[in-house]
Amino acid sequence: SISLGESFDVNIFSKNIGDYGDIHILSIGFPSLEIITDEVKVINSDFNHQYHFIKKNTLVGSNYSAGDQKVKSQYALIEIMNRPSPPNGSYDFQLMVTPKNVGLYEIYVKSIEIPHTSELSHFPHQGMLDPQGEYVSVYSVMVNP
Repeated sequence: SISLGESFDVNIFSKNIGDYGDIHILSIGFPSLEIITDEVKVINSDFNHQYHFIKKNTLVGSNYSAGDQKVKSQYALIEIMNRPSPPNGSYDFQLMVTPKNVGLYEIYVKSIEIPHTSELSHFPHQGMLDPQGEYVSVYSVMVNP
């Protein structure tokens, strides 16, 4: 837990442990935010494409195994990709988060490999489903007054 006004770091290591892929996407969701502001700062990235801040209600890809479909995002996201995505390619992405409200602060993280050929093309493989119909890892920090 942290106190309101304090920051915490988010360090994400993402790796392609499968076959060669065209695109490796890392998606980080912030269910308490509608837009990314100075509350979330990118500290470091070694992905070869620029990250994008995505506002709530923006059309985003979903259900990759059934073809490219679109749904509206239900909260703010950061998406970043590496293209191409060779086997064993690994990438780091680091954030500093300074919550503006007390309570449970959650972050949803997933990675997707395209082409999406099987359930192994995304991580995690189980857990909570996000609005895009994909599993996410949920991380949380309690923000105290």
